[in-house]
Amino acid sequence: MLSAQKPEDQDEKDVKAYILNEDKFKQLTASYSDVAACRKQNREVWAQLTADPSYADAALTEKAKMLDAKVPQCTALLKKHGMDTHEYLVAIEALNQASSVVMMRKRNMTVPAAKAAEGVSPATMSFVESHYEEIEKWRQSIRAQAQQPNGN
Repeated sequence: MLSAQKPEDQDEKDVKAYILNEDKFKQLTASYSDVAACRKQNREVWAQLTADPSYADAALTEKAKMLDAKVPQCTALLKKHGMDTHEYLVAIEALNQASSVVMMRKRNMTVPAAKAAEGVSPATMSFVESHYEEIEKWRQSIRAQAQQPNGN
């Protein structure tokens, strides 16, 4: 039946409706830092969850529920930054999509960039375009931390 909506449709709506701005970006980076630290302390549980095909294929709402159920000690950290798990996942997705659009534009891939930009709010696109260098520095620091051996 065509009238039944797929969960992805809701994800797309949530991502498109999300407005990333300076305050939200600060919330996101602080939240990400806390969750990454918690993730390192709970490697086995986190690895089991993210390796589960039902997690990989789940909509963001379902992923949020799974994270809340399996690693509540990590997702609880989001609350101190004023976020819930679903908003956190939507914010990351919106940031990733907008960053991809900016990268495509820099590479003169105008048609795919225009298509991809349809999935992100204009306000989020504007924020990411004007803060692209800062966002990329943050992403590089995340990659560098992820590659460091655990110092314990």
